[in-house]
Amino acid sequence: FHINELLIQAESIFPRYPKLSQRYMALICEIASRARITLGQEIKRKMCKKCKAYLVFGKSARIRFTGKKRTITCLSCGKIMRYPFLKE
Repeated sequence: FHINELLIQAESIFPRYPKLSQRYMALICEIASRARITLGQEIKRKMCKKCKAYLVFGKSARIRFTGKKRTITCLSCGKIMRYPFLKE
């Protein structure tokens, strides 16, 4: 699929061109919606739900563990996403 190639490109180009990697993530969403494909959990967790930025912890996102939740904050738009955190 083109989605996997775009994800690899967004990951490799992020350190130099973060805006271009954000555009690649937006293209992934467009392709998935046109083809009616649901994106996997791995891809969804690497993308901001609001601004479609590629999330790299420490660079474009902040992650906090509180109780049973993992809180991810996008540093581009400020969107807060909360996911359950299961200890193994």
